[in-house]
Amino acid sequence: MSATHDSTNLNKYESGNAVLRALIRRFQGRVTTLLGAQPAPKTAIDVGCGEGFLARVLLDRFPGLALTGVDASAQAIEHARLRCPEGAFRAATIEALGASTERFDLVVCSEVLEHLPRPEPALEVLRARCDGLALLTV
Repeated sequence: MSATHDSTNLNKYESGNAVLRALIRRFQGRVTTLLGAQPAPKTAIDVGCGEGFLARVLLDRFPGLALTGVDASAQAIEHARLRCPEGAFRAATIEALGASTERFDLVVCSEVLEHLPRPEPALEVLRARCDGLALLTV
């Protein structure tokens, strides 16, 4: 899969830079270690899933996981669907999730909150969707 839209996230994950790739592997390893110490979730939502890189890690770590991914970018969602065909992906903003009543065993929001002018409302939405664990990274 090559970059077909201007996404710094996609460029970061597909970079040939060995140091950057090592940092990404370390980050993903820490995520799986943290989550591996908890009971396996049955349902998860990856809010701001981008092109599905972390979603792929979660699906590989927890076989049978019912994963939902949302991102504001429809182009990123198309990449995520290709990367993780077993996931359910849709274009949506964090704010749009506020109208939902869905709850998940695991809520993931990675590298998103720092891009919001006011993260507090988004944190409330994430809390309302969480029925177990939350993993937030900035």
